[in-house]
Amino acid sequence: MQRHLAIRVGVSMLVAAMLRLPPPAWAATAIYVPAGTRVGVRFVTRLDSSTVIQGTRVGLSVTTDVIGGRHVAIRAGTPVSGIVTEVTRPDTFGTRDQVVIGFLRVNGTDGHPIVLRDLVVSKEMVGSGRPAVADALAARPTGQFVGALVSGGHVIVPPGAIVTDTTAASVTVAAP
Repeated sequence: MQRHLAIRVGVSMLVAAMLRLPPPAWAATAIYVPAGTRVGVRFVTRLDSSTVIQGTRVGLSVTTDVIGGRHVAIRAGTPVSGIVTEVTRPDTFGTRDQVVIGFLRVNGTDGHPIVLRDLVVSKEMVGSGRPAVADALAARPTGQFVGALVSGGHVIVPPGAIVTDTTAASVTVAAP
């Protein structure tokens, strides 16, 4: 009888000790990032709608950490890559300059790619003011540029211009 009691106490203590241990390294926390999550991006390369051609690579970077739950899913400063997929030039029928940057990808903290929605660079998407970065991300609608210029109907996006994009689909990122 006492032997069974000693075994039960020993097993109970072992279980209690195991419950207090941190989870093993292979049991990483999953960070859920829903579709439509806002991601602030800053242009690294200049984009001029009057000279850019389809297929041009565009460099951007993430402006602030993207948080999922209590963990960072995408770190600030992470490079974002994109390619110009469409260029529309003005014509006699009133078409305006428009550049579409597609295939936008950024790596999560686990190194796996996260797809962002296409960015449309047009006169309508250029903000009229120049608010601070924090204001730009909070107050501007998704896709509206801060720091871009309109010159003679063409849109010029200099390095440092900021726009808010969104994730195209829901993803799960493993916390580091």
